[in-house]
Amino acid sequence: MSLLTFRPGHRVQPLIEAEETYAAIERAIATAESEVFMAYWSLAPDLGLVTDVASDWEALLRRAVARGVRFRILLADFDPVFTLQLHRNAWNTYLRIKDLPGPTGAPSSAVQVVCSRNPVLPGRAERIAAQVVTQFSLGGIVDTLNGAAESGGEPSRIFAVVPGLWRHVRHEGGRFAPRRFRPARPLPGSHHEKLCIVDRSTAFVGGLDIGERRYDTLQHDRETPWHDLACRIEGPAVDLLTRHFVDRWNLELEDFRRFLVSLPDVPEKPDLAPPDLEELEMGEECAPDGSGGGGEVAVATCRAGGLGASRLDGDERIADLPEAVRELIGSAERFIYVETQFLREPKVVDWLIEAARRAPDLEVLLLLPLAPDRLGPGGDWSSATRHGHWLQYRNIRRLQRSLGERFGVFTLTSRQKAEPDDDPEDIILDTRSVYVHAKTIIVDDRVAMVGSANLNGRSFWLDTETAFIWREPEAVAEYRKRLWRHHLGTAMAERFDPATEPPLALWRRAAEANRRTDPDKRPGFAVPLPRSRARLKTRPSPFIRGRYV
Repeated sequence: MSLLTFRPGHRVQPLIEAEETYAAIERAIATAESEVFMAYWSLAPDLGLVTDVASDWEALLRRAVARGVRFRILLADFDPVFTLQLHRNAWNTYLRIKDLPGPTGAPSSAVQVVCSRNPVLPGRAERIAAQVVTQFSLGGIVDTLNGAAESGGEPSRIFAVVPGLWRHVRHEGGRFAPRRFRPARPLPGSHHEKLCIVDRSTAFVGGLDIGERRYDTLQHDRETPWHDLACRIEGPAVDLLTRHFVDRWNLELEDFRRFLVSLPDVPEKPDLAPPDLEELEMGEECAPDGSGGGGEVAVATCRAGGLGASRLDGDERIADLPEAVRELIGSAERFIYVETQFLREPKVVDWLIEAARRAPDLEVLLLLPLAPDRLGPGGDWSSATRHGHWLQYRNIRRLQRSLGERFGVFTLTSRQKAEPDDDPEDIILDTRSVYVHAKTIIVDDRVAMVGSANLNGRSFWLDTETAFIWREPEAVAEYRKRLWRHHLGTAMAERFDPATEPPLALWRRAAEANRRTDPDKRPGFAVPLPRSRARLKTRPSPFIRGRYV
């Protein structure tokens, strides 16, 4: 029995790379009539726009608010000790957009923003261990702040936008020092989803946050090449996505209010108080037959933290995301194509192996980033990072042993020749690799999933995630063709049909052609992922649970 509730009447438009995704969202917000809901892991207000509807995202929001559009924005907040820069980024964004002027020119409640913490807590033993690590880390943070003050820097400006630190660090007499010991509340999880809903009629779901590092063109000609996906959806599923957002908003604004009230006074404390935060109402749903689109769509989410179905996403039409992945994989007969940032959850590998045993002709194609944790310059190789790489390498090896020639793993590289100051870990075949951040599964040209969840423990058991499952064979096949043509270039035969030709043979020919060809003449971007690179810096740790990586 299927756990997915498919509803008819959807129009789905796949969007490849930020060049397409940002342009579509920008136009939708620029023409919004009443309200926009946004939930993002990160959002940079100063990011320039792809279109000419405004100069940057802050200006885009300002113009919409001036027209009378109201915004409700959920920003992911982060642990202030272990992920200080992410915590700082979230609050910088919060302070920049919370007081955008309304139609009268004065700050209003038209824009309401919540910096939301994922409530999931680690286990008792992990919380105890975290207290020791927290105190050690706080010492380093205090030393950094004092060092900046002594060298003429402006540590007070930093301290002003990291409110999570205020209960642990004080600033008196020009010096920073740890406060009297207070038990830390580690925040290992995050709200990882990327969701934008315009006028409760159009939704954008996928893997893209709003930021400079995420932006790339279809030519992958940016300095830091990036591959990502999203989709524009119209139809009844938008109601379910709206219900998910409304449930999150109403629950998380209470925790946000409590957090603001609990903050101690510090000399640098800015005005963090938002306008009166208002709960949202769901309102009436669209007619179940939608507006004439031919796609059937189901919605799936993940939400950790011990929040039962009665508290969030209690609608039985919203599926559990891991179970949706399992059902999708289990339905495959001919091929499963996967793009993911991480493949670290062993259950996914179990499901793939089980599907291959049941369907003897099934092929599995996997597209991964060259260095999964290399999100930017200076990406660290901590114990957690190395353990995550080890989990992924172990999973790849399991699939290779179980499926043999029916399994292939690939990555993407740009046509940009490497520069002397590029990090070697980001280079393959003397060119800059393309960071694969997309999250999609395509099965048999029949059904596809697109969302924010990776195939790892964090996405399955810790973070907040959203995805949709799309059933519309002709349109899904066209999505797969366009995506493969983007990766494989001219090596992708126009009339290639995976129903009559093995997909892996095509990918191996194309990837090998790209590997052998000079960068500026490569027909596409896909190349084989060398086993040596998948194994790079792997090291298991008995102290790190898979759900954290």
